[in-house]
Amino acid sequence: EMGAVDNSYKWSIEALSEMSSKDAMQFADSFITISTYMFTRLEFKKSASLAVKIVGKLCKRKSRKKSIAFKNGAFMLLAEGDLGTTEQMVSLGERCNVPVSYIDSIRFELLKDYETGKMWDKYEKQINKLSRRKSNWPKLIVPVDTLANVQRNFGNLKKSKALNSKRNKYYSSSKRSKKDIPLEALTLISDREISKLERIQSRILKTRLRYPAKSFQQIMQKKLKWLDQLVAKASSIQKIGSGDGIVKTFKVLIETHNEFANEVKSFVPPGMKKKNIPLFQKDMKKQIYGPLLAQARNYEKDAWMSIE
Repeated sequence: EMGAVDNSYKWSIEALSEMSSKDAMQFADSFITISTYMFTRLEFKKSASLAVKIVGKLCKRKSRKKSIAFKNGAFMLLAEGDLGTTEQMVSLGERCNVPVSYIDSIRFELLKDYETGKMWDKYEKQINKLSRRKSNWPKLIVPVDTLANVQRNFGNLKKSKALNSKRNKYYSSSKRSKKDIPLEALTLISDREISKLERIQSRILKTRLRYPAKSFQQIMQKKLKWLDQLVAKASSIQKIGSGDGIVKTFKVLIETHNEFANEVKSFVPPGMKKKNIPLFQKDMKKQIYGPLLAQARNYEKDAWMSIE
């Protein structure tokens, strides 16, 4: 109450050392309050140290207060950038039977710091520990993808491929189980699929119409078949649920329909008699480019509705 941080810390540690676990349990709320107060005074190390002491004292007792002290202490250590002591805190939490949900929340925070520091060995070990529980799989989709990219950059293509398979497994399983998947993970998955969508788009737009009539018909049938594949693929991507992915698929659909329509509209069969050209163009407008342009307008409306 006097605001004497040093003495509050000193006598809290002293008192906890003298107390039995039963007495420490009785006064746990007070110790947690003191630890929190030290945090507000920016005394992160003292705050974390006291929290560690509380966890150790309540180690064998089943108590939510132990879990609160664990989480508070671990986050304070992370705020200090003390990864080594945070790792020790995680080990203490495991020994003291702190609920796994609390421990995993700290492991996920450690992942962020390991990524920032490019500590890839530790990063991979944390992923392996977190992946033991299926409940963590949705949140591991992005970290596993990050690790796959790192391994690819190191030239470990076999390991990178295995990690990509694991990422897809985590996504498929989470989707089937209707678990909440982070938006970042949904966008990552949809971006992977959009690259496949763009390959279909490239095939449609780069394959140009040409005459004679037999070649024209064959190419037109191919392009329309690929267009159906494009629409089906876009629909499957939109079902992933990424807002970013939905907008990107509409962009590809609109561009493809417009460019394909304009190609057909401007195509004049070489060698065709002039008197037959208007009839040919009228037929193309009715059967091909008119419906394509109309569909592009519909996709524009759908895109705006999705955005709104």
